[in-house]
Amino acid sequence: IARGGTAHVLPSSPLPYRGVLIDVAADPALGDAFSDVIGQSLEAWTAQGLNSVMLRVPIDQSALCSVAAGHGFEFHHASGGQAVLKRWLRSDLEDKVPPWATHQVGGAGFVLSEQ
Repeated sequence: IARGGTAHVLPSSPLPYRGVLIDVAADPALGDAFSDVIGQSLEAWTAQGLNSVMLRVPIDQSALCSVAAGHGFEFHHASGGQAVLKRWLRSDLEDKVPPWATHQVGGAGFVLSEQ
């Protein structure tokens, strides 16, 4: 979906370490245009030297997950009514995005002193 001869890049929020987060729910009108728009966006972000893209997809738009997978995205995590997919953009660097936490570990201490 080129506008005025330039690529349409999805709106994004910056993430630490040169990444971006795309919230698909913010643009529900994407529908059939999603494949073209995500392809153009990936090209633009790669040209900008970004490292990673996280794509948040609500469950009612889950059909877009298979489209995103066709562009190299893989599942990172899912929670409640949404899935988050990840794409590492840098073929010259090791993927540094940490895996999603599956456990929580806690610690506690107690000191009793008569003084």
